[in-house]
Amino acid sequence: MLRKKMNFSLLNERGVSFIEIMISLTILMMVGVSALKAFTLGTEITKINSQKIVAMQFAQDRIEEIKEDDYTNVITANYPLDVVTLDTSNSINNTADDLVAQRTVAIVNNGNTKDITVTVTWTSQAKTYSEIIRTIIGE
Repeated sequence: MLRKKMNFSLLNERGVSFIEIMISLTILMMVGVSALKAFTLGTEITKINSQKIVAMQFAQDRIEEIKEDDYTNVITANYPLDVVTLDTSNSINNTADDLVAQRTVAIVNNGNTKDITVTVTWTSQAKTYSEIIRTIIGE
């Protein structure tokens, strides 16, 4: 009886079964796919944030132009819609990440002050984004 017990124990210790290998590979694939999805999502978020930064700089450029202008010339008609291509990769040779953006200006006269709103709008991956900068200037 002792011999049978010993042989049975040795049979179980011979190696790894095919099912154990398949289960291990399945778990490893699930971890790999999850890591790949996280990396892809992180890349997309970084790309959108880069576009937002460039759009905000584009809007801020217009705000600075308006601040330098004579107060009496600060009216919406003097700042028409701009459509430009923005370089989000900071590279002349890489145009794949460039985006076409529209910049609009709205100016509201409040007597001694003017409310200025600059909006930059663009489309990326079939989704529309916009960044808005507001400021107030006085006489």
